[in-house]
Amino acid sequence: VSTQSTWGFAIAITRPLVSLSDGMRDLSRMEGTIVGVVKPSLLNELRETQRSYEALAVALQAFARYVPPSVVHGLLTGQINGSLGMRECDVCLLFIDMEGFTAMCEILDGGEIVEVTGPQFEQISEIIFNHKGTIDKYIGDCIMAFWGAPDSLPNPCQSCFDTVQAIQSAPDLPLPPFVSPNFSVKWRIGVHYGTALVGNFGSSQRLNFTAVGDTVNLAARLEPLNKELGTSALCSKKVHSRLAVESRLACRYMGNIVVVGRKEPVQVYEMRTSSHHTDTQWLTALHNFEHANFAAAFETFVTLEVPAPGLLVATLVMRIHIFLPQEKKKKKKKSTL
Repeated sequence: VSTQSTWGFAIAITRPLVSLSDGMRDLSRMEGTIVGVVKPSLLNELRETQRSYEALAVALQAFARYVPPSVVHGLLTGQINGSLGMRECDVCLLFIDMEGFTAMCEILDGGEIVEVTGPQFEQISEIIFNHKGTIDKYIGDCIMAFWGAPDSLPNPCQSCFDTVQAIQSAPDLPLPPFVSPNFSVKWRIGVHYGTALVGNFGSSQRLNFTAVGDTVNLAARLEPLNKELGTSALCSKKVHSRLAVESRLACRYMGNIVVVGRKEPVQVYEMRTSSHHTDTQWLTALHNFEHANFAAAFETFVTLEVPAPGLLVATLVMRIHIFLPQEKKKKKKKSTL
């Protein structure tokens, strides 16, 4: 056998092995274009191994569409245990919900709903992934995501806030022609930070990598609060206090509010797309309202010079009309003593 033939035979064996090794490495890291990277071997045994690898790659890539890629990577590397169990993590939770989805479902069929929501979810999901977020699940027209697990981040709250601003600044996507021209896609967002149980939740038959606990519940409660306040994105003080200075300037204090399902009030902030100077009039009006100085609060609310959520102002003014007579009665009673 000539040296040239021996060399060619060696290359025919080693090249597919090297290619297969590289593919397996990328597969374990969930990196690169996995399927089709292996050049077919001339040897039957190697070809069978390559086919098995490609089948496994296809299955894992499909699996990664049902489970967050970071979780799949953790399972492959052994960083995440595949059994039932959770651990405490400090995470920033986000719930984002599409306005008007329920009404839309009443007039559109299933295929049309998917045609409307598919591109919208694609856009939001890509923004979340680009900002290191983990999508927990899709709940109808709602997306639940979190930052800080399974991969730790320097500042989960800032990463989440940057995500919210990217969503608010994202261009509007064209809607199918069968959608009413009066309908536009708008999102309501609730964000909270705290300790939650994160991990495999469920049963021995089926597991879900998720986050549960009071932190999750409060984030979920903040999202629908936007409808009452006339805002689009709200976060708690725990989130606001962990943001960079420039990001905090882009938030507006909305008051100490009791949300559904909780006894204690929560300090809530509106998240906006750009920085603003402190809205002095707005803060003064809220301060007076929270301290039951309804007459002063009313005078400020009705003469606001800075943009404010109209629905919230209307609600507060309506409440002032209820409380103001009570305040006057108390003052009158004190003056007669």
